[in-house]
Amino acid sequence: VVRFNAAGDAHFSPVVRQTVWDGLVLQVWKRSSGSDSALALIRDSKPFVLTAERVGPIVAGDQLLISLEPDGGSRNDRPSGTILYKGTVADL
Repeated sequence: VVRFNAAGDAHFSPVVRQTVWDGLVLQVWKRSSGSDSALALIRDSKPFVLTAERVGPIVAGDQLLISLEPDGGSRNDRPSGTILYKGTVADL
């Protein structure tokens, strides 16, 4: 679950414990207007925060994705591994 505060910070609260094998990492992405932006690498299922500065502008309809990537993250400007989780930003 991801919640944005008034400042635009993204608070990630995992509801599934995801185990990642050695040599792999989870990578968080933002997909906006068909363009992907890498946001962070994560290695465990602990809650974390990405600052508004890191996330950039976000609007309803944008997507957040988490992909499984080789250690160090994707070498492309888009997910190269399997997308494990995907959600669409909604203004509630």
